[in-house]
Amino acid sequence: MADALPNSFDLPDGWLLAALPVTTIATLNHDSGTLSGPQATVSYTDDAGMTADVTLYALDNTEIAQVLLEELALSSSDGSARPLDLPAIGDGSFAYETGISRPQPRFVVVRTGATIALVSGRGEEGQPFDIGHLEQLARLVSDRVRTARTP
Repeated sequence: MADALPNSFDLPDGWLLAALPVTTIATLNHDSGTLSGPQATVSYTDDAGMTADVTLYALDNTEIAQVLLEELALSSSDGSARPLDLPAIGDGSFAYETGISRPQPRFVVVRTGATIALVSGRGEEGQPFDIGHLEQLARLVSDRVRTARTP
């Protein structure tokens, strides 16, 4: 699954890996129960202090992944999150930013097959993370997941 994570060659100029990819077994609690499966995470930074993280969750099947995506979308619609406009990515996606801290972190959640990708970005003080960069990263991850799962 770590093969689907973007590497330094995939990143725009000025972006670097902030930490090597980490693969673990994750436990996800959600409304329908608890899921356990592989998780891969990597972090990036640019020369202006922006940070981005990509976490992939491999689930047993597309039905479970779709239910989880819907539950995540519902939970992101609480009072502290604001939806962001973003064209569709993968088999399902949504984007939002939270109002909890400044600058506001921005998130894109994408389902590609049985994999959920959480792509997040945080800007510097007074400079929000460009949603276009998050979209580009989310599309790259979705394409790589689809390629990795296609024999």
